[in-house]
Amino acid sequence: MQPKVKRLIIGATAFAVAAGGLIVSNSPAQALPPGTAPNGSVTIAATNPLSTPLAMAPNPAPATCNGNGIAGYRWGAFISNTANDPATLTWTATGATAVGGTGFTSSLLSISGTFVDTLNPSSIGNITPIPSFNLAGFGAALVPGTYNIGFACALAGQTTNYWSTPITVTATSYSVGVAPAAPVLTTTSVTATSATVNFTHAPSTPATTGYTATVTPTLPPGPALAAISVPAGATSFTVPGLTTGTTYSVTLRATNPTGLSPVSNTLSFIPSAAAQPAILPLLTPGVGQVTITTPAVTIGGARTALPTSLGLAVSPAPTTGPATFTIPSVGGAGITQVVPGITPGTPYTFTLTVVYATPNSGPGGVVTGTSNNAQVVQQRITVVRPVGQLVLTQRCGVNGALPAVPAVDAFPGFPTALGAVAASASQVGTTPDITPNGVFPTGAGLLADAVTPDPQFNNYPFPSPATYPTECGVNLGTATIVNTGALAGQYYEANGFINEVTVADTRDTDLGWEVRGQMSDFVGTVASTNIIDGDYLGWNPVIQAGFTPTMTLAAGTPVLPGTGVTTGTGLGTGRRLAQASPNAGLGIAQMDARLRMLIPLSANNDTYTGILNFTVLPSGTGTTP
Repeated sequence: MQPKVKRLIIGATAFAVAAGGLIVSNSPAQALPPGTAPNGSVTIAATNPLSTPLAMAPNPAPATCNGNGIAGYRWGAFISNTANDPATLTWTATGATAVGGTGFTSSLLSISGTFVDTLNPSSIGNITPIPSFNLAGFGAALVPGTYNIGFACALAGQTTNYWSTPITVTATSYSVGVAPAAPVLTTTSVTATSATVNFTHAPSTPATTGYTATVTPTLPPGPALAAISVPAGATSFTVPGLTTGTTYSVTLRATNPTGLSPVSNTLSFIPSAAAQPAILPLLTPGVGQVTITTPAVTIGGARTALPTSLGLAVSPAPTTGPATFTIPSVGGAGITQVVPGITPGTPYTFTLTVVYATPNSGPGGVVTGTSNNAQVVQQRITVVRPVGQLVLTQRCGVNGALPAVPAVDAFPGFPTALGAVAASASQVGTTPDITPNGVFPTGAGLLADAVTPDPQFNNYPFPSPATYPTECGVNLGTATIVNTGALAGQYYEANGFINEVTVADTRDTDLGWEVRGQMSDFVGTVASTNIIDGDYLGWNPVIQAGFTPTMTLAAGTPVLPGTGVTTGTGLGTGRRLAQASPNAGLGIAQMDARLRMLIPLSANNDTYTGILNFTVLPSGTGTTP
């Protein structure tokens, strides 16, 4: 027969008269103090449906009551919400009661429907075990949750000793014990790549079998790391494989045969080196003040984090203003702090404390300095900026890197492509020559005048004075016959490159400039009557470098070598090698050019030499590109 829920008594008081054969003493009994521990536990099946008959036995056995029914002692079995203290349950003719208690409290029912309560100890003796009962009869009144279950010896309706075990009830079954309480995370100890997390945890019934830690990056956000298993009995665990500077959060859950605990509190930490390199400030004394300056810092090497702020302490205290300063640090930028109220001639100690994001901090640096006195010593300094010049120089045997020239691009008439040329191994070069009278010969006297090394070469790129011409040699070697394409069988071809030319512009006014080149006739060595027109030489200008970032440079237009008919104009007319725009020409620039030459088959066999003259002029002076 199923018991009726109406037998559940909550908050009833003890009877003072006999009822239903129950003997109740009028003498008050001494109630157990709240929180009194049980005499022992009870043993029941681990997990069963609510409707399964079961029995519970004391542990340790046997369980004894202090007296008999004549003296007012009674046995009773109970189930009560864990919010209620089993030591303070009271007993009436209708069962167990939690006075002022919370939730569900009731005597247990035997399988036959009899309440297992208020039994005369003399009629049943020492209890081993309590009669079989089940929990299904409580119906909806027994909501899922955690309960204490057991039996007690009572006198005058008040518990004198008891045996109790927690259980967890679901809608269909129960489990012995309760899930563990939530662990409490306390502190962390962090390195650059790992963290040790400490925690505490109250004992559970049944005992905790282990823990699971969850670690998640939060700044920048990311997926949770692999779960970390922590053994039972541990009070700390290590989180490996962390990324320096990333913010992480960690939580912990305990487990036992009954289930999982609630999630613990959350701790956050940032892996970072425990010791950051010091930031040493610079002390600049002044009149009645000192300026403290710190350098900019970056992450790298031993530094794994940027400071969040800087603390500055001054000792002894200044006569005016504070003795301590907190200076925000923005992205590692250097800071400047003026400390007023400094007494002339007094030594001071300035201590810098560097504060990093938790858990990092550092001492920063300490400087000691003495303010200067109130006297000021002055020295007047004068310097002259010269008027400046526009100077054109060269170094023999020096060239920069030259790009390749396709066969049918800048020089369509040539079947031969030119590969790229690396910069010369030496970027110093050799001394150019000058002539005694400052004028190089032309025409038939091209090779007649004696030359000497330039005495101002050691002042490159700005010789002074620089008003005379200098000469370097260029040898295009022995020409080869053009054997393919439209010009096949009509010309010889040769190629090479000039010696690098340099412009230095230091004039007061930035007017811009342009370098122009013009080729003279080529004159034979064997016979001065053997002449090749300078228009048979062409070039591809190349800008190598502008030593000043504000320079705006442009290479001249490629010039095709002339063919003596209609294709190409050559360098017999002055052509632009490079130019700098107005207001963007001050500084030093270097330029090169690749040379391509045609020689008509009608020219006589000879070694031919000519002069390629370079001139630097104000921008826009030339009339041809």
